[in-house]
Amino acid sequence: MFLVWLLFTLIGTVLSSWDSVAGWAVGSLLGVAYALVGLGISVSLRRALGRGMEHARPSREASW
Repeated sequence: MFLVWLLFTLIGTVLSSWDSVAGWAVGSLLGVAYALVGLGISVSLRRALGRGMEHARPSREASW
């Protein structure tokens, strides 16, 4: 019964404060998009740095 009460309380809170919930949802979506963009930039930078390090590292033929 406690879970049912909690569920109805949450639904009532969401319905009564729909504006703040919509603002929170938009903020969350923007935060997720920002995190994904940051992750993509870091992954591409890491790949570029990895390629640069491979080219900078002398190969075995060059060291002989």
